[in-house]
Amino acid sequence: DFVWVGLIPAGLGIAWLARRQRHLAIAIGLVIVVSSFFAASYRIRELDPYLIGCVLGVAMFSAFGLAAVLERFGPRITLATAFGLVVLSVVLHWRDCNESPNRLVRDLADNQLRSLPPNAVLFTTQWDYFLAASWYFQEVEGLRRDVVIVSPDLLRHGWYVDELVRRAPDLMAPVAGEAATYRRALQPFEEHRSYEVAEIRSAYETFLDSLVARATEDRPVLCTSEVAKVVGMGWNLVPTHLALALKADTSYVSEAPPSYTFWPWPGHMDGFVATTHWIYASALEQRADYERAHGKLGLAHEYLALASRFDPKIQLEAVGPLPMDGNDVVRQTATFFTGLNKAQHAISAARSLGRAQR
Repeated sequence: DFVWVGLIPAGLGIAWLARRQRHLAIAIGLVIVVSSFFAASYRIRELDPYLIGCVLGVAMFSAFGLAAVLERFGPRITLATAFGLVVLSVVLHWRDCNESPNRLVRDLADNQLRSLPPNAVLFTTQWDYFLAASWYFQEVEGLRRDVVIVSPDLLRHGWYVDELVRRAPDLMAPVAGEAATYRRALQPFEEHRSYEVAEIRSAYETFLDSLVARATEDRPVLCTSEVAKVVGMGWNLVPTHLALALKADTSYVSEAPPSYTFWPWPGHMDGFVATTHWIYASALEQRADYERAHGKLGLAHEYLALASRFDPKIQLEAVGPLPMDGNDVVRQTATFFTGLNKAQHAISAARSLGRAQR
């Protein structure tokens, strides 16, 4: 947020303020130090919001630095200096700070919600990519309010169970007993009293399994791939657009190849961008495997071709250092798309061989 030369006014501000109000200078310095320590200690991919305290502290020192310039050189030079710093920062940092072309989360939430069957229940933990945004679209813009989105992770908190009872009473009413038992088991933990881990885990699993089973009796139930082992155990999972439908039998379920609204974010690559591309492509790849398992090589090839369109063409050497596992995620995504392209060529060869034999 600051060009290097922009730190000069901050340095002047520290010196100027230290002579006049040392306690205020120390307080602002502590804002910077504490924010830096917190950000460095917090394991999260999206570090920028946790460095806002540092930006605030440097900005305050810079303001006092401009006060020092004003005191020494007058208003004209001070205004020219401030204006020059702003222009220089915009020129150098506009591309990095401008996120107006970023529609990845908006498009994914819209595509996921619109592709779900009527009155569906979707279990997912894709918080950064879809889940959080879905609540905005449902509650604010009124998109697909017939759908209930459930987070197995948030179900570990009593307040979220209560929220589901309020927001989706028809879904929760059949499992009111299991929910009450789970809330009682969870209460000692939430009140910081002695608790039994095994009891909480058992009540949670019983509640979640019952919720899934009862929901499938009269509603389509789906999950995203990362929670398939938690939610989909004992069910046949059918790739359905961007999710997996829970089915009791193994009969083939047809689906028309989807058409999604998708705008890439050119020039930007990190763990979030890479994972968003992967979510689309991996769902289409799963559907391709499903079609191939049912002997439909033509559809399998079509789905793989659609999946390959989401290839962000990652150039690993151009990706700088990223927080946490960001670089690993980008690298894994690049490897995934390499394998996807090979699979597409393999199916093309198999189809050609089949036509030649006929």
